[in-house]
Amino acid sequence: MNGQRTPSFLKSPLSQQSHCYGNNLRVSGNRFLTGSPHPRHPGS
Repeated sequence: MNGQRTPSFLKSPLSQQSHCYGNNLRVSGNRFLTGSPHPRHPGS
């Protein structure tokens, strides 16, 4: 089927940087929601 091929950008190092960036955004979002000056890591 067309469109089922994995895009080349998913295999590039940039995809890992995007993943890290996404994690940073999520941490920033949690920090904003909780109003905490430092990000919390539950279960850690």
